[in-house]
Amino acid sequence: MLVLVLLACRAPAEGPSAPPPADSAPSSTASTGMGDTSATAATGPTGAPGSTALSGDTGTTGATAGTADSSAWCTDPYDPNDTVADAVPLPADTELHTADTVPDWFTVTVEPGARATLTVEPTSVEMVVTDDQGVAVGYERYVHALYNTSDQPVAFPVQIVPPDKGTCHRYRVAREDTPDLVEVCTDDTVADDVAQATPLERRGNYWFASDTVFTGDIDWYQVPLRAGQTPTLQVYGVDDGARVDVYADPAQPPVLSHWGGYSYDYVELRFRDPVPANAIYSIRVEYVGGYGGCPELDVSVW
Repeated sequence: MLVLVLLACRAPAEGPSAPPPADSAPSSTASTGMGDTSATAATGPTGAPGSTALSGDTGTTGATAGTADSSAWCTDPYDPNDTVADAVPLPADTELHTADTVPDWFTVTVEPGARATLTVEPTSVEMVVTDDQGVAVGYERYVHALYNTSDQPVAFPVQIVPPDKGTCHRYRVAREDTPDLVEVCTDDTVADDVAQATPLERRGNYWFASDTVFTGDIDWYQVPLRAGQTPTLQVYGVDDGARVDVYADPAQPPVLSHWGGYSYDYVELRFRDPVPANAIYSIRVEYVGGYGGCPELDVSVW
């Protein structure tokens, strides 16, 4: 089960302690007084994810959505697919074209319990897996394995980012499917609707909840925060492909966001400024999935 706890940073799985959080732009929700934030525009970030699990880490900025491919020989029947909203099903093992630094967006549908392995050539082309808003949650330059541990088919948005040089690029994505490879998880005790968010349980000096998650699972939690408190939130058990957002008002942009979890087994978000007033904050955890299995995510706040 998924557990949210506002706690101090957990040490990375490999041993070294986690570095301090990266500075980020001021929050777009001024009334909350929160510092760290991450925009989630419709087209979303398209760059590679950062290497740490700290608040505000947005990684290296990659190519952003742009105009349709322009070179005559570059045009293909899949244009325009330059934003996540225009993503088309990925044609396997077919020569594709892209111009300049304009990315291409595709969807890769994986059946329950299956793995789809994608290999892109040439190696100068990068492959980014995103959520449905285009926020990067997985990144590989050559090969990417997509697992589906849910009991329904899952369509993964995949962005192909060309080199930042030249005028036109040819590339090819090979796909290999392995059915019935991973466990299918159906135990979902935390609501995927903010209106039915699960309250965190008070345990001494921190708040806690836990849930078992599967590919595409979304869990909403709520936690009361006090005026003047500068809390920390940690989601433990994340190996790959998770996104965490904290809201003072779910109708407004999040005051804190993080996606990733590539080098560590946890995601940690720290409020830079004190909470301005007593309030119930909402926490959204989306497990996009990267590995087979049904991890139990612990959410803590302190």
